[in-house]
Amino acid sequence: MIHAKCPCEEISHKQIPLGIMYIAAFIEKKHEVQIYDEPVEIKKLEEVITAFKPQVIGVSFTTQSSIRAYEIAKKYKNIAILVAGGIHATLHPKEALSNGFDIVSYGEGELTFQYLLENIYDRNYYKNIPGIYYIENNQLVKTKKNIHNVSLDDYPMPARHLLNMDKYDQGSIITSRGCPFKCKFCVSSVFRAQNYKHRSAENVFLELKQVVVKYNKSNVHFCDDTFTIEHKFVKDLCRLIIKSNLKFNWSILSRIDTINNDEEMLILLKEAGCRLIIFGIETGSQHILQRINKGIFVPQIEETLLFCKKVGLDIKTTWIVGLPGTYDEQMESLDLMKRIMPNQITIHMFIPYPGTELYMHRDEYGISIKNEIFMQTLPYLNPGYLDERIFRNPPFELSYLSFDDLKDIAIKMSVELKMLGYIYPNEYCGNGEERTFKTFLDKTGNPLLK
Repeated sequence: MIHAKCPCEEISHKQIPLGIMYIAAFIEKKHEVQIYDEPVEIKKLEEVITAFKPQVIGVSFTTQSSIRAYEIAKKYKNIAILVAGGIHATLHPKEALSNGFDIVSYGEGELTFQYLLENIYDRNYYKNIPGIYYIENNQLVKTKKNIHNVSLDDYPMPARHLLNMDKYDQGSIITSRGCPFKCKFCVSSVFRAQNYKHRSAENVFLELKQVVVKYNKSNVHFCDDTFTIEHKFVKDLCRLIIKSNLKFNWSILSRIDTINNDEEMLILLKEAGCRLIIFGIETGSQHILQRINKGIFVPQIEETLLFCKKVGLDIKTTWIVGLPGTYDEQMESLDLMKRIMPNQITIHMFIPYPGTELYMHRDEYGISIKNEIFMQTLPYLNPGYLDERIFRNPPFELSYLSFDDLKDIAIKMSVELKMLGYIYPNEYCGNGEERTFKTFLDKTGNPLLK
């Protein structure tokens, strides 16, 4: 199983590929499995495949890593059956199948992959395998959705033993699946359309002990889109960590409207070693927040972040320049940044990703897309870094902003944040009081826990 590398890996977090590790753990009781995490591997993929001689190659990839995934599929198509998985393949199955892959797996992959391996050479049986796309008589076939009624606690822990954990700066854990929110700019609600479900605190703690003690990780990131939905779960997990005296630093992703002034939860997070809460603010404009269906309010943002800072938790905020709204509305984000002064600020550029509401109904929002160019350049459209070469022939346009406007906004934000004492992540010296920022004009890494 392969986790494909993307073009801008040097400015991306090298996250442990939990998705394929869960699948590997699920199938390795009956099948021999290897994992190749291309962003961190030194040994060449060709050498690994030649030595292992796989009958099936699964490749997980995002939009940014799709070009590399297609290179892999085309190169090894004649020696193995190629299965695509991940967010890009789920949203673009026909594209994946026309670029060397035999099958696309969508939804939760554990049971799907097990069924596939048991019937991989019987194409007549494919129609009975839930959760896949394939081509039959030149037509795209989609089988029924794979319904998982199994508790997440019953899944085996991710197969970390199949990777060299020393290659990763931090550990990664996910405690839930699904996303109950419907932000118009985000693909999570499309990709994770299944019902939201959660592991128990006890089950997560067992994995946490493994990551911290067995694999010696002092920093751990919880990858859930929103870690703080279930307050009882958060408190129970924190109490288990505190009681065990397990010492490590950790970070979580949250939403403003899931904190609900629960001081007990925040105090327990702090006491249990949580150092950083990451909030997707997106914008300081109430009008834009309403247009993108974010479901939060500017005063609520200020109140919640002040509440978190009062408890002593560090705050990282992520923002998007270019969401539907005027130049002045975009600049309201800077006003809010200056009022709340978070510890970390990351400013992205808006990309109208396929599958999102803003892409599907783009005309209503003033977004124009040149379809052929857009799909060709999509893998290189990185919200964290604006590649000037791509926009010499823009794959999409915004009626309410030019790309010069986008750059101008980012530059103005940079200038004012520097005046407030913010520095770039690579200038961080280890002083906990230092505040960092990065915009989509800056090609630099941005670690979560510094």
